[in-house]
Amino acid sequence: MRKKTFIAVIVLTLLTAFLLQAQQNQSDTELWAYIQRQSPIWYDSYCAANVPVNPGEWTEPIESAFLRLANNSGEKDFSIYYTVVDREDFNAMCFPGGQFVIHAGALAVFDMMIAAGEGQSIDRISADRLRMLREAYLAPVIAHELGHYYNRHTFRSMKMQWSLSEMSRTDLDLTQLRFSQENEFEADETGFLLLQLAGYNPSSMLMILEFLNAMQQDQLAGAQGMWLNGYLSTHPSPHKRYAVLEEDPEGLHQWAADLEQAFSDVQLGMNPDMAIKTLDKGLQRAPGNLHLEKARAVALHKQWLTTTTLAQQKLKGLIDMPSFRDEMVFSKRGTRGARKAIPGDRRLYAKAKSAYEECYERAADPGFDSNFALVLAYSPDRDDEQLALDLASGAVNAWATVSNISNLGVVLYLIGSEDEALELFAGLATMIDGNF
Repeated sequence: MRKKTFIAVIVLTLLTAFLLQAQQNQSDTELWAYIQRQSPIWYDSYCAANVPVNPGEWTEPIESAFLRLANNSGEKDFSIYYTVVDREDFNAMCFPGGQFVIHAGALAVFDMMIAAGEGQSIDRISADRLRMLREAYLAPVIAHELGHYYNRHTFRSMKMQWSLSEMSRTDLDLTQLRFSQENEFEADETGFLLLQLAGYNPSSMLMILEFLNAMQQDQLAGAQGMWLNGYLSTHPSPHKRYAVLEEDPEGLHQWAADLEQAFSDVQLGMNPDMAIKTLDKGLQRAPGNLHLEKARAVALHKQWLTTTTLAQQKLKGLIDMPSFRDEMVFSKRGTRGARKAIPGDRRLYAKAKSAYEECYERAADPGFDSNFALVLAYSPDRDDEQLALDLASGAVNAWATVSNISNLGVVLYLIGSEDEALELFAGLATMIDGNF
């Protein structure tokens, strides 16, 4: 009898679990169907509130990037709708039904980056090359947004919002939705893979993260204009995103991300114990750093305040605390090193570096050493940078040709000695043309 009762309980438990799962699946299906119906409505509303503009010469790069990424994703085809809106801030977004919005300010920033990289204005770059560069710069942003779409982040976030509130499904507001940090990291990782599958250089996403970090540093330093926008407030720290995506052998990006979090916690009066531990570790790495010492003092102050009552404090003071900025712990050289990434195909870079390493000591050739120094200077490894400087300097001492002197200047610049590089280039220009 006991055995029959036991079996009956098991059967009843399994049946109950099955019914609950079926109800959950039905609920998810209904919510997903609702979101799909609402997506074009939300999209049209956003576009109506932010004046659409004709993308002009950007049309072909935008559509080519979307098609290459989507067609090589392995996912089923879907109709892509996009609109460029007249907003100056750097941003792009994906709606759950496959509708996308790109802010004109992002395209303007990409054109500025292209002009800087090419060393000439946009109108002087050939049409074919400009199309290729625009597509290459935009692809990482589209890949990230497709990462949100393919992982159904809007659905997952709305489901969480709905389950944690008393609102009905029809009260869900897309404009109030914020993706979690886990969603953003997942979109980065998916986007990185999509870039590889579509034949783009995936390191272009790291380049965009470097730019975003520079934008964040400008914003923290009080820069005005188009740099101030909401993108950085809705995404994780670029340092953290970089550390998740790419190898960080010296841990500089992770260290910077940890310090950003610690400074933020101290500002808000949250997690003082963890913030103090992070700052203590930071001071082990950068002993005597005044910014970290000041932050630690404020953290200890706020930690002590958690042991008091407002009545005991008599009056509530306003404790000021700045946000973390890279310049607090990184010198010019260190900042460049912290954000330094080997451009292009890293596999081919490693093969070239290895080939130089195998024979440069036997070559005894100043010109060859100078060439090797140019490769080493792009490495984030400090020992490689020092060897680059030694080789480039030795090449000039042995054979002071224009190319060897110029390469020494390039090495100095790439390892962060910008003032020395400028002085050397000025001297070289005078040597070439006394009228300079």
